[in-house]
Amino acid sequence: MKLYQVLNNNVVTSLVDGKEIIIIGTGIGFKKQKGDVIDEGKIQSKFYPANNTLAQQTIQLLEEIPEKVVDIVVKIVKKAEKDIGTELNNGIYFTLVDHISFALERYKEQKEIKNVLLWDIKRLYKKEFEIGKYGVELLNETCGVQLTEEEAAFIAVHVMNAEFNVGIDMMESMTRIINEVIRIIEYYFKIEFDKDSLLYLRLVNHLKFFAQRVLNGTPYDDRKNILFDVIRNNYVEAFACSCQIKEFMMKKYNCKLTEEELVYLTIHIQRLTDTNN
Repeated sequence: MKLYQVLNNNVVTSLVDGKEIIIIGTGIGFKKQKGDVIDEGKIQSKFYPANNTLAQQTIQLLEEIPEKVVDIVVKIVKKAEKDIGTELNNGIYFTLVDHISFALERYKEQKEIKNVLLWDIKRLYKKEFEIGKYGVELLNETCGVQLTEEEAAFIAVHVMNAEFNVGIDMMESMTRIINEVIRIIEYYFKIEFDKDSLLYLRLVNHLKFFAQRVLNGTPYDDRKNILFDVIRNNYVEAFACSCQIKEFMMKKYNCKLTEEELVYLTIHIQRLTDTNN
């Protein structure tokens, strides 16, 4: 693959079947020029624009953004993929570059935007929020600004969007469902969970994908689970709580939970409530 255009040290373009694609990687464009062979080992992401108009708009955006911002975004995404343990949708490079550029402009103009999801993100998406805090630290050190937790939460939202391949509206709906289910469990057992415990974090992580399946209409396979009767008979209270969640999801979201989902929910609830007794 040969280099077609150097946008900055971390972003270059190449031609594939006559169409320009955008390639991101730390130092991939350093001291390079058109026609040079691209170092495949430095490629972190490839972006194939749907059409030439989108390609040119994206290239223009990347050319106008300070190189240090692109470098910070590359570091944020690299850390996110390492900490979360999964490859993110590569669209995050461009949405995050655009967002951070706008955030720096707002900071100069002293225009602060409140993040209405801040509290939920800190409580329910701890790993993503820590990545957001890492991004804010980089921005503050590199760009001489003083961005706050509000911005860390915005960065976390972009990470979550790329992690779950959803938009902001879907993310807000997922967060609402997670909160609703947790409230049902806490009310049923009349307890308040330790939000920093490992078992609570495991429950929340399960509920992230649970909420995504509910909203996408893709539940677990509706097949007989061999553990269903064992779980129902041995974890009576936890199973009863899961049944309340099942009724709630059917009533509010017209979503029927399968035996498979009830088994997983009951196991998480049982483990969590055991530590609070």
